[in-house]
Amino acid sequence: LSQQLPLLQDPLLAQLAQALSARTGLDFFDTLINQLAHILVADAVWLAERTSSDRLKVLACHGIDLKEYELADMPCQQVYRRGEACVVTIEADCQLNPQLKAGQRYYAQPLFDRHGQILGHLALLFSSEIEIPNLGSVLTIFSVRMVAELERLQSDAQLRLSAVAFETHEGIIITDPDFKILRVNYA
Repeated sequence: LSQQLPLLQDPLLAQLAQALSARTGLDFFDTLINQLAHILVADAVWLAERTSSDRLKVLACHGIDLKEYELADMPCQQVYRRGEACVVTIEADCQLNPQLKAGQRYYAQPLFDRHGQILGHLALLFSSEIEIPNLGSVLTIFSVRMVAELERLQSDAQLRLSAVAFETHEGIIITDPDFKILRVNYA
């Protein structure tokens, strides 16, 4: 059952761009996710940030209840393995998340930083096979802005952490979730 959606026409792209123009940070992500779900008639849309080599934190979602999850046995694992957008038909109900059911179509767009590392991904879930012309091209256009907002949020978090951690006379070591040393306070 392939269904053609004439949704990605110029007026709708303009509507999406207009809705996002004054938004920043998490408000940008929430608006983007909700608008994409509405425009594309998707069952679920979410944006996840990679927090470690095998974990993701969901920054915004619509139609699915996700907060944080592991990559293992999830359809998004292919995005991180291949380093490119993927379209997958889910073969069997997902044990880790009952909202991912057999027969659903999963589309994911990776978000790369300026060094080519995957920061996270945008995921769309449809209940049936659906054909959306130029979906990859449209999401690539918006992925530049998604990456910029994601990097800005990460930079802001680093600045807040530094302000707290390095205004003390105590010795502090800051690590990432994989225990790689990021910063040291030489108190």
